[in-house]
Amino acid sequence: MNLKEPIKIRFKKLKNGSLSLYLDFYFNGKRKYEFLKLYLTNGKTKEQKQIDKLTLKTAQTIKYKRIIELLANQTEKFNSQKETNITLVECCKKIYKQKEIEGNGKSNIFIYKAITKHLQNFSNNTLITNVDKKFIIDFIDYLKNKNLSQNTIYTYFCTLKTIFTECIRQKFITQNPISQLSRKEIPKLKKSLPKYLTTDELATLKKNKCPNEEVKRAFLFSCLTGLRFSDIKTITYSNLRFEKEDIHFQKEIVKTHAIVSALLPKPAVELLEKNKSGLIFNLPSLPVVEKNLKKWSENTNIGKKITFHSARHTFATTLLTQGADLYTVSKLLGHSNITTTQIYAKIIDSKKDETISLLNHII
Repeated sequence: MNLKEPIKIRFKKLKNGSLSLYLDFYFNGKRKYEFLKLYLTNGKTKEQKQIDKLTLKTAQTIKYKRIIELLANQTEKFNSQKETNITLVECCKKIYKQKEIEGNGKSNIFIYKAITKHLQNFSNNTLITNVDKKFIIDFIDYLKNKNLSQNTIYTYFCTLKTIFTECIRQKFITQNPISQLSRKEIPKLKKSLPKYLTTDELATLKKNKCPNEEVKRAFLFSCLTGLRFSDIKTITYSNLRFEKEDIHFQKEIVKTHAIVSALLPKPAVELLEKNKSGLIFNLPSLPVVEKNLKKWSENTNIGKKITFHSARHTFATTLLTQGADLYTVSKLLGHSNITTTQIYAKIIDSKKDETISLLNHII
């Protein structure tokens, strides 16, 4: 049984007696033509016949190439039609599992998993193709009713936007439904100064016991080096370099892959364990660490809710308060742009205003 080809080579006779070659497409009840700009001389000599033979062979090659393209396009359409049955929750799971394979940051994966769980509770069976503006607005309202902070909702919204962008790339959808939202409907980031500890508050914390002494040691080390949790958790004794009486550390930052190198201050050296190798700190997961920090701060009555990132803010603010320049602090923090560090300069300006305001009542 001969299968009917969707594309055939046709000939159109020209006034000069030569033949113009073109392709006749007939597929799914539709017809179109493609002129190849190839011509047969239709001559009788051996040389002319040889040229016509090569021209015809070229036309055949183009024809088979077009057939392959046509069938590949149909396969792609078929696969995309199958993917339209996938739910938004399934899309989210596919994406964060892929990011896990790629070795994306754990904090990012945590956010992806968190928003997937919220979407699962909100509307588990909604197809990705049925997600529209109303769905997004209703989901934002759902998050607000969960008593989440404004910045957490903003983070989830940005993550959701990234998820839809990835869905477009993987051809689950053709348009990002978030683009339909107006500015007023988009969650806003609440800008606030970073939470940090004063030297007195830090001294108070150091004197008091923490439910997990390893967490306490790691937090204080972060206050003295400015390293993030991801770097504190992965720093090893091999990252230390001993030079006479001084100890330096050099670490590739997990988040940015930048190399940060600095001298360890003496209080940080005192936090190291002697004759050890491998990881400097043996820490639980970040949520467990945060719970320990919360209990620790509550026990000391410093009146501040601290997170592990508060240690990094404390490091930057303390250095600037003691007179360090912004550029140097930026390098120690591993910032690629000094504008990121400028938020700490605002803290110093705020402290100056508070100090000057004390003069309002002396006379």
